[in-house]
Amino acid sequence: MHNVPSVEHRADLGLATTYSPLEFEQIRRGVTPHEMEDKWAITFEDPWLYFQRSWSGICVYGLRFERSAAGATVVESWVNRDEAQYRATAIDYDQAMVQFLIDFLMLGRQAVLPDPPREELTELTKAVYEHSMVGCVTSAATYEFMTNEYGSWWDRLLLRIRRKSG
Repeated sequence: MHNVPSVEHRADLGLATTYSPLEFEQIRRGVTPHEMEDKWAITFEDPWLYFQRSWSGICVYGLRFERSAAGATVVESWVNRDEAQYRATAIDYDQAMVQFLIDFLMLGRQAVLPDPPREELTELTKAVYEHSMVGCVTSAATYEFMTNEYGSWWDRLLLRIRRKSG
């Protein structure tokens, strides 16, 4: 695994989530980036799940799983706290982000992208934030704003993205 932070640059994330066998099988597959809009590379290297930013290769999160007949449970987790690599410092934000990434990118569930701590987002900066974090608009409100504000340009872009992925 590339760019895993040293132990002294990690903070305990405090996650203890359990996943069913089917969910864990999906999680184990990871997420492989294929284009610029894919912002995360998520790799399972038994028993660890690593979350790397796809462009920089910086590893931001690590989760260690223990398996049982009931599925798998996160028994250890950390977040990168090397300020040269990752500047966020709020554990609750990082916990919410990991859960969002698993739910949205890995399990295909509707999920709410957590807002960055201490930042007030306008509708436009929310759209930019969503794109920078996951490569797409994740909320209906942001989609509606962009469609109303930017109209046909936004629709043409979405159509292009849908044709590419479909």
